Amino acid sequence: QQNKGIAGATNTGIAAAEKGLIILMDDDIIPFETHIEQHLGRHREYPGAIFCGTAETAPQANAGKLNAYKIYMEESWNRNAFGNRTGLIRLSPECFTVSAANMSFASETYEQLGAFDETLRDCQDFEFGLRALKKNIPLYFDRHIRTIHNDEFTLSYFARRQRSYQLHSVKVLERYPEYKSNFNIQPPPKALLKRFVYRFLSRKGVVHFVEHSALFQLLPKAFRYRVYGSTLAALSFAPDAA
Repeated sequence: QQNKGIAGATNTGIAAAEKGLIILMDDDIIPFETHIEQHLGRHREYPGAIFCGTAETAPQANAGKLNAYKIYMEESWNRNAFGNRTGLIRLSPECFTVSAANMSFASETYEQLGAFDETLRDCQDFEFGLRALKKNIPLYFDRHIRTIHNDEFTLSYFARRQRSYQLHSVKVLERYPEYKSNFNIQPPPKALLKRFVYRFLSRKGVVHFVEHSALFQLLPKAFRYRVYGSTLAALSFAPDAA
């Protein structure tokens, strides 16, 4: 078929499937042996709900210190989103994380909600989740439904993904203004000093040094992580990251 992006591919796959439980995974996701059993069990307990599980970056011996930084970021996001809560978490506008990288729902729920939006080249799962909230379809995040995300992480690649997600998030939230206040979309920096720093950090030579220099890797972890975060922010607002 014509390339319709992730949303179009997902809708095509669901249309070809038999009625029953739909389990979605990204192409770089590695499930555990009990993956299907876990999703099925949750749907027996909570029929008609949508479930999302984890997509965890695995420690990789030869991936360098950026791999460890990505794991650190994921742990920080989870703490900010869920605090000390573990296990099954009912999602709401105040506590919301939805990803089709590890998601399941009944085919009847999909028919009730409608297809993933093929006009979106990103954030199609975010929009799908907000649509479910608006229609009072229960959404859950289950930390026990774990998968491994076999992702090759670079600052430049992740920044482009972050920038794309941010731009599409703004577009999605224009459709759901009632949820806008629950999501913090960072605007480009206005302060001259910050803009200068971001412009410097987004230069290719600087990014290459931060990612690959053995000298930089010798610096204290707290400093390196701060530079990684600032470089990601700088690249996220760089024009060529859109």
